[in-house]
Amino acid sequence: MKKTFWLVVILSFWPFLGKAQELLPQAEGVLYEKNEVIVKWQDHLNKQDAQFKLAYSLKQKEAGNLQTAHLRLKKNNQKRNFSVISSPVLSTSELIALFQKLPTVKYAHENYIFKLQTQSVAWGVNNTNGVKARAVQTGSGLTGAGVVVAVIDSGVDENHEDLSNNIWSAPDNRCNVSGAFVDCPFGGYDFVNNDNNPADDNGHGTHVAGIIAAEDNDVGVIGTAPNSKIMNIKIFDEHGSGDYDDLVAGIDFAINNGAHVINLSLSAFAGGGVFVDLQDALDEAETSGITVISASGNFSTNAPTIPAVFDKVLAVGAVQENTTQDNPDANYNTRLAYFSNFGKNDLVAPGARIMSTWPNNNYTENNGTSMAAPHVAGVVALLKEKNPNLTPAQIRYILTTTATDLGEVGRDEKFGAGLVNAETAITKTEDGDTKTVLLSANWSKNSDLTTVAAGDYVTPTVYSAVIPATGTSQATLLVQAKTANGLPLSGATVNLTTTAGTLSANTVTTDNNGLTEVQLTSTTTAQTAAVTAELTVNNATSTSIITFADTLLITDAGQPLAPGNQGWFFYTALDNLGVFWKMSEKTYAQGETNINHYDKVVWHTERYGLNNAEQNLIKTYLDQGGKIFVAGGDILYTQYYYANHSGGDSLADDLILNDYFKAQYKYLVATDLTQVGVNNFLGTGAEIIDYGTDADNYYYSDVLNAVDGGTVEGYYCSNLAESAVSVDTGYKSVFVGVALEQTDKNNRQEILENGLAFLNNEEHKGGSFSTPAECDSSQESNDGTAIDPDFDVLPAENLPVPNVSAQNSDMTDAVLTDLKIDSISDTAVLISWQTSEAIDSSLLYASNLENNITETMSLGTKLNGTIENLSPNTSYTLTVYGIYSNGSFTSAATINITTLPSAPKISLLKKGRTWFKAKLVDAQNTGYNYTLKLSNKKGTELTTVTLAEGKSSRRFTGLNPGKTYNLQANLNYLNSAQEKIESAWSDVLTIATFTDRVVRPRVLTVKKHQVLIKWQKPQGKIKKYTLSLWQKIDNKYQAVRLEKLEKKLNKQHKRKWLKQLAANTDYRLKIRAIFQNSDHGRWSKYQKFTTK
Repeated sequence: MKKTFWLVVILSFWPFLGKAQELLPQAEGVLYEKNEVIVKWQDHLNKQDAQFKLAYSLKQKEAGNLQTAHLRLKKNNQKRNFSVISSPVLSTSELIALFQKLPTVKYAHENYIFKLQTQSVAWGVNNTNGVKARAVQTGSGLTGAGVVVAVIDSGVDENHEDLSNNIWSAPDNRCNVSGAFVDCPFGGYDFVNNDNNPADDNGHGTHVAGIIAAEDNDVGVIGTAPNSKIMNIKIFDEHGSGDYDDLVAGIDFAINNGAHVINLSLSAFAGGGVFVDLQDALDEAETSGITVISASGNFSTNAPTIPAVFDKVLAVGAVQENTTQDNPDANYNTRLAYFSNFGKNDLVAPGARIMSTWPNNNYTENNGTSMAAPHVAGVVALLKEKNPNLTPAQIRYILTTTATDLGEVGRDEKFGAGLVNAETAITKTEDGDTKTVLLSANWSKNSDLTTVAAGDYVTPTVYSAVIPATGTSQATLLVQAKTANGLPLSGATVNLTTTAGTLSANTVTTDNNGLTEVQLTSTTTAQTAAVTAELTVNNATSTSIITFADTLLITDAGQPLAPGNQGWFFYTALDNLGVFWKMSEKTYAQGETNINHYDKVVWHTERYGLNNAEQNLIKTYLDQGGKIFVAGGDILYTQYYYANHSGGDSLADDLILNDYFKAQYKYLVATDLTQVGVNNFLGTGAEIIDYGTDADNYYYSDVLNAVDGGTVEGYYCSNLAESAVSVDTGYKSVFVGVALEQTDKNNRQEILENGLAFLNNEEHKGGSFSTPAECDSSQESNDGTAIDPDFDVLPAENLPVPNVSAQNSDMTDAVLTDLKIDSISDTAVLISWQTSEAIDSSLLYASNLENNITETMSLGTKLNGTIENLSPNTSYTLTVYGIYSNGSFTSAATINITTLPSAPKISLLKKGRTWFKAKLVDAQNTGYNYTLKLSNKKGTELTTVTLAEGKSSRRFTGLNPGKTYNLQANLNYLNSAQEKIESAWSDVLTIATFTDRVVRPRVLTVKKHQVLIKWQKPQGKIKKYTLSLWQKIDNKYQAVRLEKLEKKLNKQHKRKWLKQLAANTDYRLKIRAIFQNSDHGRWSKYQKFTTK
């Protein structure tokens, strides 16, 4: 663009020199018509016709070779006095030189070729719905420079105007073909015709190459990496068919000749074929540091295709620009293109209506995963330019962990990890000097722990495995070595030590994914044990310790680890006590079938009884010498109730309560009680808090009788009704008839601390037993009667129905669906969802991905909820659980959101009489659209405009002078579902345009025949003033004088004597300004005066 504009300027201002003049040196890259010239004639020939000018010129003695050049007059511009002349025998430069010598010619120059100066950024490259490569190009200056991308395809048109400068050049024009060096003048090799000219006779390869590397040159389109180099490897003929052996040879060519990236926009069904040679070639590409990208196929199936199915190939599916673009079925409401394969997709990229290069300087749109793959190849080129040391495994990790999530939350069958995102990927390319090592474990006896697969890179929790009570167990430890920003570190040596038992190896080396495994045989019976991994790179040492837990927490209140959930009171207490614990990720009925390998179990039943299956699980555990702490408000009562009512005996028989816990139901009590413990077992006085003041979940507690073999550990006030019992007869148990979330924090921790000390054969807190006098004797039972140890059991028909979970329904199978954002602002989000079954209430909370904060909400039966007090422009994960009336939870549904930046601020830059220019303050340059709304003083909207991407200011014109306008701005963008998300409107910016009217002139001095007037200058530069003077004649004002004032115009206050007036006569006058741009201001109001 700059070169073309420079030439136009030179020509537009070329001076008349009176004789033929030599032009400035020709600018590089300028296009002009061959064998023809522009001839500018001398002025004295202006009125002659062109044929005469040419004939007359050829008679001049200086004409020389022009006389025999077979000149042809092609065109003539009589007005501008120039002609277009061609010759079949003389070149353009020869024509210029000869015509410059003629006295009839002012000057001669090339007949320049101009092209429309438009260069489009295809939607696939842009920053809205595409891969955001343009943001990287303009923001980071990365263009893929120095990176060679092998396009194994149908060839590339190396002369295309948008590709010619980006074709790879072999060193010394010699390239390695199957081990032999041959001439390689055209940037690659043709394996179809076995020659060194890989011309594109199909078009497909040129289109693919343009998506990767179309130049940023003011014509055509811009590629994803517009300065990368294309290694042109042809394996497809003009019909688009290619052979397996040529594909393998093409990959070998890329390896042997130094490619950094290989793009394979091709596919074939895998079937039952054997592809050993292809796999070997791809493995060699991996070890050579070459990242391989492949189209997943255009068959709209999840059947595997070659080569996309291979693990070391990034398989790319195709998306369209929006959900309704091309899909033929209205019900196919997805951005996945209707033709795209799915199932194996690692990523998706733009692949529908993609404009790119086509042979012979043409451009066309194409569809296919063939168009999607090169978008990813181009992004890889950007990454390799930023950090040439990135390995293929690191690149796969970066792209799959920074992709924009589409479809279901997380990795899914259609979109894989999501839409490749160059802007976020580029932030993870730095190695850094710091390296980290992480450990995680998969225990064979722990079915609820998921094996960490290669490439998943899951950061382990603090307590991620258990030490079995028997002291022997096999475990697989996964060792992960990473750079400081999470990139896998291959070939790293990690030293391992353990206090838990023995390791299969004490020194291990990580693979290309930064992973390796080691077997641990645990032999310790200690409460805690550890494995330590140490990694040293560049003299920096990283240590990771995995600590194993021996205590299992089971909570019937469900899984959400959020403040306010009843289980939360337990695990925070365990954390505060420093207990090495692990929470059961599933309730019994969904897979926690074996708790025997835990040394201790803490079971929180909240307001539920223990069903038969749960009692049998505990019975088996205690028969093997287990240790258990059980607390809940209805355990004994549930058994008692169903013993006296039909329909419940199959759920809650008494299998362990009397025989194992040595506890017998006596009666229920309400809250507002205080319990105390023997030797301070239950703390200094554990008050049971009023219903609704803490956990807000339950009202009753069990009063019990300790049977033979049980030791009373706690009492209620008043009259010392028993509340807790312990057993130590080959197994250990502590049973508390109170839901501990109904006690305060300190008492809750004391109860757990003393209970666990009992299980560990440790001393609990000392202290003497609190006397009855210290209790409040006014405490009452649930029927309003004072509690008496000998109080008779209430009649069964008066008792409330207890909660008990069916054996297969502690966690329900209800599904929460259609979780979506209804509205979002900078500090709040409203989401809605649906459930497959009726639920009683919902729990919604947001986890800040940076600060790990949470909020909870009780939403009743509503299927939507709002979370407020969020931070602007921050990412959160929203999690929703449905809660049934019995307190059990549905499985979770999650959605990732990013709050909007705060409403934009706007400021005034400049203003005039009919215009002003405003600017957004601290505008985000990429990813967002800004809308400006202009209104008049009354609030009536005049216009709404959307700023072009990258623009932050706007000039509003055509306004009225001296008027007040209001301007507001908001921010909006399209989310992954193509829904428009908008911020609030900004505060109003009020702008008053400059007035164009002279303020009413004032009369300063009046005399007999003259008057002195004064007026105030309006804003702006004045060209002149016009003064209109009117005289009253026969009682009517008539215009008698029109004066133009053109001196001393820009003084703030202007004075003027009007002379030669009639005496004792009425006059009036008005003035208006004419501005430098020739705008005429409005007339001032009339000023009247009477001469003396």
